[in-house]
Amino acid sequence: MSEIIAIISSPRTGCNSETIARSIAEGAEENGKKVRFVHMKDMEMKPCEACNYCKIHDRCIQKDGISALIDDIRDCDGVILTAPLYFGQTCAQYRVFEDRLYSAIGPNGSNIPAGKKVAAVVTCGADTEDAQKEADHMNFVFQKYFSAGPVGSIVFKDSGDKDAASKDRDILNQAKELGKKF
Repeated sequence: MSEIIAIISSPRTGCNSETIARSIAEGAEENGKKVRFVHMKDMEMKPCEACNYCKIHDRCIQKDGISALIDDIRDCDGVILTAPLYFGQTCAQYRVFEDRLYSAIGPNGSNIPAGKKVAAVVTCGADTEDAQKEADHMNFVFQKYFSAGPVGSIVFKDSGDKDAASKDRDILNQAKELGKKF
């Protein structure tokens, strides 16, 4: 059985992006995939130090949750990326993770094997256009730098209701169908 990692970067437990990711997971599980959820709020994480240790040693010098997560991404078959939108950008937790992906580009290029599938989920309170740009960017990073194949993205406007996604059958069905592409 192959594994998909769902990265929940929201600081809120049970957030809309997690609810949507769980529906994506349902679709993936119907196709025989195992989905493991990782909550960034529960991990020790440090920002990139720009020391370039990774450019010589093929790994980050830091030993924290993000280093372990990047190691897990090397071994998985796909990634579900999630983030809420704050001031037109993904939340800080996601940005730290994305910055630390720099360590996955070692002296010989990417050390994350090509061919992984990736999907992005971005939730927002207002600006779906900015949210879509961020979702596209999340997929782009994995496609350009790690030769991943984006299977799609979901943008969800929640209007401040932390449980809005769980009440939206259309978005949950769309997410489940997206999960079947893993």
